[in-house]
Amino acid sequence: MTDHPTIVSADLYAVSLPYAEAKTWTIGGVETESHYVLLKLTDSAGRTGAAEVVCKPAWNGMEQPVLLAAFEHLAWPLLAGKQAVGEAQGAALCKGLAGSLAPLSLADNAWRDLTTPWPDALRSVKVPGAKVLNRDKPAKMAEEARKAVLDEGYPCLKIKIGQGLDIDVQVLSAINQAIGDAAVLTADANSAYKPGEVAALDRAMADQGVIFLEDPCPMQADAAVEAVLRGGSLPVVVDRNATSRGLAQAFADRGATHFSVKPSRIGPTEGAAVAALAGDLGGGICFGTYAEGALGALNQIGFVARYVNEPLFLSAEVDFHRELLGDYLLEPVRFEDGCFRLPEDGNAAAQVNWSRVAAMAKSHVALKI
Repeated sequence: MTDHPTIVSADLYAVSLPYAEAKTWTIGGVETESHYVLLKLTDSAGRTGAAEVVCKPAWNGMEQPVLLAAFEHLAWPLLAGKQAVGEAQGAALCKGLAGSLAPLSLADNAWRDLTTPWPDALRSVKVPGAKVLNRDKPAKMAEEARKAVLDEGYPCLKIKIGQGLDIDVQVLSAINQAIGDAAVLTADANSAYKPGEVAALDRAMADQGVIFLEDPCPMQADAAVEAVLRGGSLPVVVDRNATSRGLAQAFADRGATHFSVKPSRIGPTEGAAVAALAGDLGGGICFGTYAEGALGALNQIGFVARYVNEPLFLSAEVDFHRELLGDYLLEPVRFEDGCFRLPEDGNAAAQVNWSRVAAMAKSHVALKI
């Protein structure tokens, strides 16, 4: 039997980065900075893998001290001393973290980064970015759209709707006037409407050239949502409540074919399973943002690059890290003409300035065998 390197240590860092401009979230209120836990996983051969998860109580029930403790007490006992080989091995270990998405995502992403480096073929893939426009006045959203598309080259916009049908139409109309047909438009209501209101929303967004509606109303796999899924002209992307292959299947049984996949939220193993389901259904995937910092963006780009040329690919929201002040990578994430690319060599862990991370960190947990 061939001996493989084993996991010998994990270093976790609590890092917070300010926003260039304060953000008002649909769920979570106003924020001036974003909070993360970064993980560096090391094996007995000296290889390292890295991952990052955002800490937002309104999103994933996590604050930094909670995630640090959850990883130490739940994930680390599953990883410590295990042979560091292959995606399947990591996926099997992470099954012991049922329901604990944040430590699972850290473990799953870092394990893959350590054991399954990006193949060279992925490094040349251009991942077209979708710029996310948060709710605001129509004129301001239109100006942000103009800058993103005409100045920075983004080929797609994710427009946060949900300000009421009249204002949402004004927003889309102003954006269309600002950019013409220079970008693909998608819309995310974050469950702002009632199921009975979605038919009118569907017609209005279709008239404005939107290609899909994400979470137009509270999404449960029930009869009311089945009518929404089957009744409109636009595909409905299920996001918030499709955080596993099993939950996505429940929506598929009601007619869903399109899903949002966020590898920073649910891990790449479960993300790939949801993407496979969408492919089997002839549907599509929006690779959504989960407020990734720069390290999370690298994990996300490496995941999404595998799907860019597949029919199920709809959009990739990889831009969030560009709104943060301060960075901990040796070089910025590669971005040109609205597209993101992997670094020319090395895995995600190799791109991180770990000395800078240590200096920035509010706390550091070192776990060793």
